[in-house]
Amino acid sequence: MVGENTAPTRYSPRAVIASPAVDVLVLLLALAWDQLLGGPPALLRPGDWLELGAAWIRRRARRAAAGPAGFLLAVLAPAALGTGAWLLLRALEPWSWLQILVGAWLLGSSFGLGRLGAGARGVREALLRGNPEAARAILERASGRETAALDPPGLVAETVEWLGERTSRALAAPLLYFALFGPVGAVVQRGVDALATGFAPRGVGSGGLPHLLAGFLNLLPARAAVRLLRAAGRRVGPEGAADPDPLPDDAGPARCLAGLLEIPIPGAQGPPPARTSRPRVPPRIEEAWRIVRLTGGVLVLLALAALLALAGLRALGS
Repeated sequence: MVGENTAPTRYSPRAVIASPAVDVLVLLLALAWDQLLGGPPALLRPGDWLELGAAWIRRRARRAAAGPAGFLLAVLAPAALGTGAWLLLRALEPWSWLQILVGAWLLGSSFGLGRLGAGARGVREALLRGNPEAARAILERASGRETAALDPPGLVAETVEWLGERTSRALAAPLLYFALFGPVGAVVQRGVDALATGFAPRGVGSGGLPHLLAGFLNLLPARAAVRLLRAAGRRVGPEGAADPDPLPDDAGPARCLAGLLEIPIPGAQGPPPARTSRPRVPPRIEEAWRIVRLTGGVLVLLALAALLALAGLRALGS
């Protein structure tokens, strides 16, 4: 139990905050921080440090991701990040509330529903004002993608693709690994994803070992995200939305969301949407965000339900 002064007989695989009931509080605090304040600022998000480092290497040595640097970063950097988080939480065990707040910070650094919404709304509003330069800057800052060559329809398609991709990587995946392994699990997943994003910002293409590891960690989250996006699209999507059947890989959520809105995204993997007749205009971004927001809410509820179930099982076994 968090805050006990007695030494534990064994270390929990759930990484220091070993009580699912306490993790429920951590998740609620992280969610409140995300929704009310946009989560921790960029300078306080450990995963962003790795992403910036990987992007720096990519710009100066494009083959580094497939070489020794990519291998060492893919293995050692997330491990070091997770170890640092574990040691920090371990050191804070005598101060329960401080440990919970730090756990919420670690989870909030990995989970980004509010930041996704802010980025999507920013691009949409800039396009509605007739300012594609500002829209390019907002999207590039939020996603790490190169946007200089994108016209307004291209910005709409790129934003929809980014929202779909991040539904898996920034929502489903961190919540899954948090439910399984606590805050440290979310931090390690975010570290692997940050390296893959830094080396291959679009989420597809040659990102070397970081991209392969991120794809492996996202196999289950991507499948779950596709199913939930479809259900959310039928609930809050545009009338007569398509029901795509994308390949079950990490690009699946992006292709699924674009298919629901009937928007072609040529750079993504998977079959094209069934119909591509709807114009790529700013309201498509708002439609995509409604679908992603509902999907994110369902993912949070599923994570809470899983943690409460684990807490109940633990109480029965004690």
